[in-house]
Amino acid sequence: MALKQEQIVEVVLENRTRLVAFIRSIVRDFHAAEDLYQKACMLAVQSSEKFNNSEHLTNWIWVVGRCEALRYVKKLKNHMVILDENILEVIQAESQKPSFWDDPEIYSALEKCMSKLPSAVKLLLQKRYQGNLTGARLAEVLNRNVTTVYVTLSRAHRQLYECVHKQIKLLGM
Repeated sequence: MALKQEQIVEVVLENRTRLVAFIRSIVRDFHAAEDLYQKACMLAVQSSEKFNNSEHLTNWIWVVGRCEALRYVKKLKNHMVILDENILEVIQAESQKPSFWDDPEIYSALEKCMSKLPSAVKLLLQKRYQGNLTGARLAEVLNRNVTTVYVTLSRAHRQLYECVHKQIKLLGM
């Protein structure tokens, strides 16, 4: 029996972060990787009758993502170096493995730890990661000294690391 559209959407979203990262490792462009991921999703929905189960779809979407990324790179020809096939195999295998961060309890711990940070630090982290800004660009936007921004980020990362680590120990992970 073919997978329902809702099941397909669930599977492609479960794989989104790792698959986009894998595609990006090939094309070296975040926006192109996002576009190629979306193309793979569209193809998955269009090919819904092919899939017998979630595992079949998962394997299929990774192969499609890889093929689309390689096709994209070949269009650019001389502008990029394509990784050796064996290296791509290793990257794909590692990228497909569930991550420590895929666990909802880890996100819950991070959320809890984020809530303990001062609002100015939370804002800085939000601009850094949601805005995808470098430390230098962040300093420019906030009209702050670059060193101050880097020190604040470093302290925030350290504080979050220690807090999440404690939360994980409490969860017995």
